[in-house]
Amino acid sequence: MLYRNLLRAKGQSSDQEPGACKSISGTHRIGDVVMVDQSPLARTPRSTPILYLGLFDQVRELFAAQPEAMAQGLTASAFSFNSGNGRCERCSGTGYEKIEMQFLSDLYVRCAECEGKRFQAHVLKVRLHEKSIHEVLELTVSEAIEFFARLGEQKVGETPSPQSSGRDRDWEERREADAKRQVRVAPAEPFIRRPSHQPVASPFSTLPSYREHSKAH
Repeated sequence: MLYRNLLRAKGQSSDQEPGACKSISGTHRIGDVVMVDQSPLARTPRSTPILYLGLFDQVRELFAAQPEAMAQGLTASAFSFNSGNGRCERCSGTGYEKIEMQFLSDLYVRCAECEGKRFQAHVLKVRLHEKSIHEVLELTVSEAIEFFARLGEQKVGETPSPQSSGRDRDWEERREADAKRQVRVAPAEPFIRRPSHQPVASPFSTLPSYREHSKAH
């Protein structure tokens, strides 16, 4: 109800009639109204976040610029799981096979040819900072940001050298140092055992004895 009434207040149309409400205040402070629901971004199962954001073309070009890819004559199209001659021929780049069941729901099992990696073996041999195209696609968003930020320090197609190896070591050392700063465990206080011959003060030693108490009365 709120979404459709906000659309009407902003002068936009709605596919359904908004619900009745008395008034909505503060609409002048809202620039735009967007509905975020659980519907998928695309209708095809091949759609992935990296495709939706339009970043997969740049990633494929990075892989195609690597020396191993150039030696094999691989272009950017070979690193696509939707088309091209680099994807697994058995599962057509999906990574799984569909088994149709007659009376039950269809089953999806991992492809026995590529083992769920979507690409042919010779394509997976191409490495970008020690990661194959499959391993890059398996990164989470946070891991991908960290990975490509590290990649920004290297020229595209640069072969491993003492300089690039030194940058990698420096990057690893900085990451480990950051992890140590974030996770700190306070050292436990040492336990001191009292010698057995040393007397232990009683909490009642400061109180007057029974005899002293009797003399006082």
